[in-house]
Amino acid sequence: MPSAKRFLPCLLCALVMIAAVPALAAEIFTYADLNVNGVPAGTSVQEAIALLGEPLVQDAPREVPASGEVQQLLHYAGLTLTFTDDRLSDADLVTDAYTTVRGLKLGDPESLLQSLFPYDAATAASEGILYSAGWVEALGLPLPPSGTVKAEETNRLAYAYLAPVTPYADAALESDENFVYEPTAMFVAQVDPSSHVITRMQWSVHPLAE
Repeated sequence: MPSAKRFLPCLLCALVMIAAVPALAAEIFTYADLNVNGVPAGTSVQEAIALLGEPLVQDAPREVPASGEVQQLLHYAGLTLTFTDDRLSDADLVTDAYTTVRGLKLGDPESLLQSLFPYDAATAASEGILYSAGWVEALGLPLPPSGTVKAEETNRLAYAYLAPVTPYADAALESDENFVYEPTAMFVAQVDPSSHVITRMQWSVHPLAE
């Protein structure tokens, strides 16, 4: 896989790169991957409860001052779900009782995670880039759909996969930073570098600028 910085830095040219992505469409992370035990992102609070059962704690809805959105949390044993305007937008898993993206669960080996998405050991080791649709020079970031891996301050490896909820429109790519205001799906799996197993998984659906 060529170095990520060899991609044309102009995001308008990156549209050409996006056109090439379907070759990996069966493997790259997409919004459609987001689920918990088969309950997909976008599910309502009551639909989620009907599928997962009553939570241990159901927080009262609260308005987020910065955005005006209404958020509500459901707490299960080892699982927290966040609903934004009554749609499932975030999941945080800390137990192996639940599965998420492509059937992954905590305790699964790092090698399984690598096998489920495009992975190039050379670029992962040298640049932390697993795949991308281009390079955003102004932000120093790969353009989604993308996958990266990096070491966190917690001494865990974080595999992060991003994808637009719907394909970015031309207007979203007219400026280097515009796409960060578009709804983006993100899935992060933390891996213990000593045991090489997944220890935590989180996913969300929000603009990256939030």
